[in-house]
Amino acid sequence: MSTEIEELLACDELTLLRERLALLERENRRLRETRTFLHQLFQLAPAAIFVKDLQGRYLMANDHTTFLVNFTPKQIIGKTDAELLTAEIAKKRNVSDWQVIVTHKALQIEETVAFQGTPRTYLLLKFPLYDEANTLTAVGTIALDFTERKKATDSLSESTAQLRARLNSILAPDAEVTELNLVDLIDLESLQQIQDSFAEIAGVASLITDPQGKPITQPSNFSDVCKLTRQTALGLERCIESDKILGAKAQKLMIPTYEKCLSCGFTDASAPIIIANKHVANWLIGQRDILGTGREGMAAYAQEIGVTVAEITAAYDKTPALSLRKFEQALHFLWQLAHKLSTLGYRNLQLTHENAERQQVEAHLRQSEERLAHVLQQMPVMVLAIDDAGQIALWNQECEAVTGYKGAEVATLKQAIQLLYPNQEYYEQIATSWLVAQSPYHNWERDIVCRDGSVKTIAWSNISALSPVPGWAGWLIGLDVTSRTQTECELRAFYSLVEHAPDAIGIAQIDGTLTYANQAYRNLTGLGDHLIGKNFSEHYPHEEKANAKWLCQEILTQGAWTGQLVWQNQGQQPFPVYGTTFLLYEQKSHTQLLAGIFRDLSSQQKAEAERQALQQQVFEAQLLAFRELSTPLIPLANNVLALPLIGKIDPIRMQQTTEVLLAGISKHKAKLVILDITGVPGVDAQVADGLVQAAKMVKLLGAQIILTGVGPSMAQTLTQLNADLRQIITRSTIQSGIAYALSKSRTLHCF
Repeated sequence: MSTEIEELLACDELTLLRERLALLERENRRLRETRTFLHQLFQLAPAAIFVKDLQGRYLMANDHTTFLVNFTPKQIIGKTDAELLTAEIAKKRNVSDWQVIVTHKALQIEETVAFQGTPRTYLLLKFPLYDEANTLTAVGTIALDFTERKKATDSLSESTAQLRARLNSILAPDAEVTELNLVDLIDLESLQQIQDSFAEIAGVASLITDPQGKPITQPSNFSDVCKLTRQTALGLERCIESDKILGAKAQKLMIPTYEKCLSCGFTDASAPIIIANKHVANWLIGQRDILGTGREGMAAYAQEIGVTVAEITAAYDKTPALSLRKFEQALHFLWQLAHKLSTLGYRNLQLTHENAERQQVEAHLRQSEERLAHVLQQMPVMVLAIDDAGQIALWNQECEAVTGYKGAEVATLKQAIQLLYPNQEYYEQIATSWLVAQSPYHNWERDIVCRDGSVKTIAWSNISALSPVPGWAGWLIGLDVTSRTQTECELRAFYSLVEHAPDAIGIAQIDGTLTYANQAYRNLTGLGDHLIGKNFSEHYPHEEKANAKWLCQEILTQGAWTGQLVWQNQGQQPFPVYGTTFLLYEQKSHTQLLAGIFRDLSSQQKAEAERQALQQQVFEAQLLAFRELSTPLIPLANNVLALPLIGKIDPIRMQQTTEVLLAGISKHKAKLVILDITGVPGVDAQVADGLVQAAKMVKLLGAQIILTGVGPSMAQTLTQLNADLRQIITRSTIQSGIAYALSKSRTLHCF
C-alpha cells in the first residue's frame, strides 16, 4: 500500500513539476525575445549609447560608440574616459557624471569632439540608473550628433550678437531685471579664460558657481587634494554646500570674505557677482591650509570621505602654499574683478532683450522638439502625441511595430481610435478619456485590435500634465503588456488550482515562518487564516520538534526532501502526513523560500490497517486450509491411520504433522499410524529429530508409528544424521506398511 501511495504522490508531483517547467519555459522565451529586441534597438540606434558604473568604468557600449572612439567593444568595457579620451574631454565627462550621481537627476549637455580630424558636436543626455532595490548603480548616456543643426544655430546667434553689440552702450546699469543668469550676460568660454588666467597669476584655485554652489565654470588650478575630494560623493557634496554658504555670506556682508571650507579644511574666499541687485554667481578662490588645517587633519579627512591617507597626504605635500598676505591681495583683486564683471555683464543686456529672447526660445524649442521627436521615435515603447487640432503629431516606430499601422494611416486621433477600437461602445469610452488632454491616467490597460486582427493589451499612461510639450495638446506612452497579462492570467489560474488542491501546500521563509498556506493547509492544521506568520514547527508534537529543525537543515543542504512526518492539529492530536518539500528562489527579493506539499495519511493508514487485518484473517484461513490439505489423515481400519506427506518438510510443517498425528490418534483411538514419506524429497537433522520426537509422543499415547517410503538416499541421510529410529517401525513402501498394519491390527483386535 505504501508503494501505491508513493506512486500516486510521485505522479501528482510530476504533473505539477511539468506545469511549472512549462510556465518557466514560456517566461524564458518571452524574456529572450524582449532581450533580443532591446539588444537590436541598442545596437541599431543612430546615437552613441553607453553605460558607466559609479567609478566611471564602461559597462556597456553600442557599436556607434565603439566606432566613434575607434576601439573594439572588448577594449572599451572596464576602461574609464581617462584611458580612452583626451584629458580635457575626460575631465568634462567626469564632472557631468558626478552631477548626475550627486543630484540623482538627468542632465543634458553639449560636447564637441574631434572625429577623423573634424570637430563634431554632440548632445549628451545623461541619466541615473537604479537596481531593483532603487539603489543608484550606474550612469547612462545617449549622445546625439547635431553638428549641422549647431552650425545653423551658431550662425543665427552670431547675427544676433552683432545686433546686441550696437545696443550695449545705451543700456543703463540700474535697469530693472527680474531673472538673470551669468551665462546670459557673458560668454562662458571667455569667462573660463579669464578665470584660468586669474588663477594662474594669483597662484590660487578658482571656480565660479551659481548661488546654490553648483559649478558654472570648470575648476582652474585646483590642487590634487581638491580633485580627490570632488571625486568622492561625500566630498563633492561638502564642496558644493561650502561654496553655497560662503557665497551667501559674502553677498550678505558685501565685503571680501574667507574661511575654512567644509570639506578638506583649506582656506576658501568668495566674491559675489551681483547684477541689478540680484545675486547671480559666486567667484571662489582657495588655497592650502592658511588657517592651519595641517597635514594631520588631512589624514583624518581622508578616512571621512573614503580615500587613502597616502593619496591625500601626497596630494597635500604637492600643493604649493601661499602666505595670508598674498591671499588677501588676491582676494582684494578678485573683489574688484567680480565687480567689474558684474557691470560688464549687466551692460551686455539689450533693449531688444524680449525680442531676442523670444527668437532664441523659439529656436531652442524647435531644436528641442526635433531632438525629442528623434529620441521618441527610437523609444522601445509606444509614443502617441496629439496636437490642438486633433491631428497625430507623433506615431513612433514602436506604434507601427505593435499595431501594424503606419503613421500615414492614423493621421487623426479619431482615425486611430476607430482603427484600434472598432467596437462603438468602446470607442466612445476611449474618445471621452483621450480627448480631455488634462485627464491623467497611469498604466491604463486597454485591448486594441491590430491590423492583422490580433488583440493586444496596451498599458497607456497620459503624461501630458507631467511633461507638457509645446504644440502638443497631449501625449501618451503605451507599453505592450499582452505577454504579462497572459502570464498574470495563467498565474491566477495556477493560484486557483493551488488554493483548491486537496493536498496542503505552503510556503515559508528560511526560518520556518509561513507566508502562504492554501485552504487545505489551513483546514489540515485547524488554524485557518491565523496560520500565516506562525512557524511551521508549531505543527509538530513536542517530541517531534527536533525533526522540524532537522527537516529545515536537510532541505537547505539537499535542496529537497520527501518522506513521512507527524503533525498535530489545533486539538494537540497527532496525525501522520506525507510531504515533499523543496527550496524556492524569489527573484524579486533575492531570497530563498521553503515550499512543501503535504497529504494527510490518517484515513489511508486506517484503511491500510483494516486491509492488513482482513488480509491476516484471510491468510490464517488459507493457512488452516493448507494445513488440512498438506497433512491429510486417512483412517484405514478401526485402529489404523495413514498420513501421507508430499513435498518438502521444514520444522514448522513437522510440528503441524505431529499435532495432526496426536489429534488423530486421540480422536480415532488408533494403535498404528502409517507415516508415508515417499513424496518427501529429503530430510535434514531437524526433520529427523522431529520424526523421533513425534514417535515418542505417539508412543506415550499407546500407539506405534510405521514409517514407509524411506528410499536408499534418505536411508543413507538418516544414518549419517545418527537418527534414533528405535521407536519407529520402517517399511520400504506404503503397500507393505499397510499390509503390516492391517495384519497387526487383526492381531490386536483378537486380543
